[in-house]
Amino acid sequence: MRTSGVASGVSFARAVKIRPLRAQSDVVTLHSTAAEKGRALLGAPEIARMKPGAVLVNVARGSLVDRAALLAALVEKRLGGAALDVFDPEPPDPADPLLKLPNVVATPHLGASTVEAQERVSVQTVEALLEALAGAAYVPAVNLPFRGPKDAEGAAGWMRLAERTAHFLSVLL
Repeated sequence: MRTSGVASGVSFARAVKIRPLRAQSDVVTLHSTAAEKGRALLGAPEIARMKPGAVLVNVARGSLVDRAALLAALVEKRLGGAALDVFDPEPPDPADPLLKLPNVVATPHLGASTVEAQERVSVQTVEALLEALAGAAYVPAVNLPFRGPKDAEGAAGWMRLAERTAHFLSVLL
């Protein structure tokens, strides 16, 4: 399998062997959900295996990268740089040494702030509203106890329960 020299998150790791790709890549980007139990996807051993001078881009979750290991690799110039849109914790402490390094570009979690992303969210919101007005359940709500579109009916049940509970409480108050 030919690679473009860019490695990204956990799901991509399932498609190819991540170790050789990480060692060959000039740029490694992370686009993954948080790892289990808050474990960093890239700790000191993984960062040490990256190509010398590589750039790490994390636009996923701050907890995916061991901050101390990243700081050490950047200070030692083992890595050429890092672009960070996410931190752990957020917002980062202004005194965080990572933010003071010349080979770090830090942005304030801008992932959804592009014109294209805002347009897409707007269109999806209107489409969901039209579907809801037509009687469909609105399942993209935040923090629902279900695992995505495969369980949309399960989410709808929870939503109906929440609506009935809210109605009941409004009568009592």
